[in-house]
Amino acid sequence: MSGLWKLYKKGATISREAFTTGHGCSEPIYVARVLHRGCLLPGYAKDGVGYFVYKGEVVTKEDEFEILHGDFVWVSAASFIKEDLPPPALRAGRTFMGVRTFVGMALVNGLELCGQVIGGACHIAVDESEVVSMMDFSYLLDYDGDNNNECSDSS
Repeated sequence: MSGLWKLYKKGATISREAFTTGHGCSEPIYVARVLHRGCLLPGYAKDGVGYFVYKGEVVTKEDEFEILHGDFVWVSAASFIKEDLPPPALRAGRTFMGVRTFVGMALVNGLELCGQVIGGACHIAVDESEVVSMMDFSYLLDYDGDNNNECSDSS
C-alpha cells in the first residue's frame, strides 16, 4: 500500500492506519504536513497539535493539517549521499519556490520527531518555540508507492 495523506480537523478521531513515528507522553506521534504561506511543510502531530518549521520558526496548527497513512520504512541518511537520494524517499512538501522537501525523523529529547529535510539536514520543531537542525536523521521511504505524494485526499 502506498501512502495517502488524509485531512485531520480539530477533535477528529485519527484512524489506526495512520503512520506513527513513536509515542509521546500521552498518545502516538504521527507524520503530518500542512500548507502554510504557499509552502507544504512536513512535520509531526501529537496530542491534536501539528508542529512544523517555516523559515527557521516553529509553526503550530490545531484546526487542520494532514496525517500520513500507510506502510513506510525509515532508513538512515548516512546510507545515502546528499545528491543521491533513494528514489523511494517520500517527497512530502515543497517550498514557495517549488523546491521539494522530504520527511526526516530524528531522536530529539528521547522522542522520535519528524521534520522537513532541506540541504542535508532535518529541521524539526521541538516545541512551540525551538527548532533543531539534525544531521543525524533517517529518511522516510515508500517502496510501494509512486512517490508522487504531494497530493492529498481529504475524503
